[in-house]
Amino acid sequence: MIEVELKVNSKTLWAELKRNPRYWFLLVFYTAISAYLLNAVYKGNYFTVVSYHIKHGSLATQFTVQDFWWYTFFLVSAFIPLIVFVFTLPPVKAYRVRKRYPDFKSVLIFEEEKMINDYSFKGVNNHSEIPYSNITKVKHKNGIFKIKLRKSFLVHDDYFINGTPVELETLLKEKCADKCDF
Repeated sequence: MIEVELKVNSKTLWAELKRNPRYWFLLVFYTAISAYLLNAVYKGNYFTVVSYHIKHGSLATQFTVQDFWWYTFFLVSAFIPLIVFVFTLPPVKAYRVRKRYPDFKSVLIFEEEKMINDYSFKGVNNHSEIPYSNITKVKHKNGIFKIKLRKSFLVHDDYFINGTPVELETLLKEKCADKCDF
């Protein structure tokens, strides 16, 4: 029997995120939009006009009040993707999950016939049994096992309670050899 504690931390979330092409595409897309909007605001002398307005109490004649509000809208729109990006960073997500479920605990147990996921949060204990036939793919790279079912389990080499990564590799090769990628 091999036992592994599953933890929600930034290390686990980074491992999941850095292999997600959709996340990187959206990051580049929103960064490009933000850069374009900030450039438009800068080229329109928005900051010069606003500082003049603060010092003298009236809008400069460089652009109309309507233009002023459009530039303000562009400036605010440029920061929204940045704020969304900050809230999706793994350390922030891990903090939010730990704050929402402070007593979350999950242990993955590998037995001869099946995997067992025992997890508890908010005082409720849950138990699910997963046969090895439900596994679609297994990878072991850079100290992380990625066991893919409908969703993925990320098992780090340093989170083992009972057993070792070598024993887990051997067990998984024995139970689902055609799905192992190591």
